[in-house]
Amino acid sequence: MFWYSDLCEYYKVSAEEAIRLSERSSGRKPSFPGSPTCEPVSGKTWEELWHDKPRETVEQKIAFYKDIGAWQSFRQCNYRKDFPYDQIYRNFCRPDASVLEYGCGVAPMTSFAAKAIGDNHQLKFTLVEVPCEHYEFAKWRLKKYAPNTDFNFIEITHDKLIPEFTTNFDLICMMDVLEHLPNPYNVMQNIIKHSNPGAVLIETWVDHGDDGPGESDLEEAEAEREITQNLIKEKFKLVHDAGAIRFHQLRSTTNTLAFKEEVNQDGDHIDGWMNE
Repeated sequence: MFWYSDLCEYYKVSAEEAIRLSERSSGRKPSFPGSPTCEPVSGKTWEELWHDKPRETVEQKIAFYKDIGAWQSFRQCNYRKDFPYDQIYRNFCRPDASVLEYGCGVAPMTSFAAKAIGDNHQLKFTLVEVPCEHYEFAKWRLKKYAPNTDFNFIEITHDKLIPEFTTNFDLICMMDVLEHLPNPYNVMQNIIKHSNPGAVLIETWVDHGDDGPGESDLEEAEAEREITQNLIKEKFKLVHDAGAIRFHQLRSTTNTLAFKEEVNQDGDHIDGWMNE
């Protein structure tokens, strides 16, 4: 089983096509196939697809993720294929943990668990995303590997930007999400409200520096960056900063995490976690 195997099955493409379609390069105009849940998209760059329609309202901006077809299905499967999800589960998840993958896209974190353990678990998964093809691909893939698991899928729309959670969470994953939200501060407030004591937050937030946000990286998100990051600092303790990815733990706990580096029997370095 390769990282692109599910792409080949769902989109009826060869391994070579899947790899080529997943690679990033400036100015590329790939031809993405259609699927049971989307139409083919071809002949335009990412930027051209953004500017092809009005993107002034939140509704119009959310619609972009449908307009790009299978673009992010291929890109995200490649982009996060080497992330150490096994370490995350091993160190952060008790057997009955509640996991939130917010802005999940192809749901790489949840899909890793579904592939590894199928329905043989007591974990609870909640996945949040706007209507888009990569979300439909994620749903198909999760049901393929864990058909009897009751995944909680929550869809965000322009008139319902804050999800109504019915559970609290132990592990929250928000990778490649915050810069795309029109309301990151309110989203984070809601997540904090529904976090269990000692909850772990894994987040990224692209910093464009002097270039500012562009296309799907929203100006609204950039305007709320400082207050949202201050909220995270107030409510969570930063336990490890890996540069592009940061790990936090909710401050309402006496059992904090510390990052450590291990060396296995082959002399390879393994990053891990320990309780202090």
